[in-house]
Amino acid sequence: LEPGGAGLSKFGRKVLEHSRGGRNSKGAGAILLMALAVMIVGYVGLFFGRMIKAGVSRSREVLADASAVQFTRQAQGLAGALKKIGGLHEGARLNDRGDAEEVSHMLFGDGVGFSGLFATHPPMDQRIARLEQMARSGGPGEGGISPQQPL
Repeated sequence: LEPGGAGLSKFGRKVLEHSRGGRNSKGAGAILLMALAVMIVGYVGLFFGRMIKAGVSRSREVLADASAVQFTRQAQGLAGALKKIGGLHEGARLNDRGDAEEVSHMLFGDGVGFSGLFATHPPMDQRIARLEQMARSGGPGEGGISPQQPL
């Protein structure tokens, strides 16, 4: 969905850019309207594609935290590591944001600059609270909380 949206929006933009000189010909208005419509559809697809990608990535991070607790049995240690990472101000942002979108799924925090809607990871405080709750309850699954259960 995301690559298709980017392609459509780029196609529409290029048609609009290259058709500036030929406005006197017949049918130029229809071509411009069609290019504008394709560009808008592309950007809408790109927007929703990025939202879906971020949502899937957030849910995978919650499952990854639960799996880490299952494998290590160290929920408190994992929560402590996230607290340490979350306390580093310089570790949460990228200096060069040119390619931030491509690597955003590998960052602990919000590397793109949008909070919430396009965040690829759940907020650090929610992850820490979930891990601490797992530590108190004995881990995910057996008598503890499930990864999908809200806090």
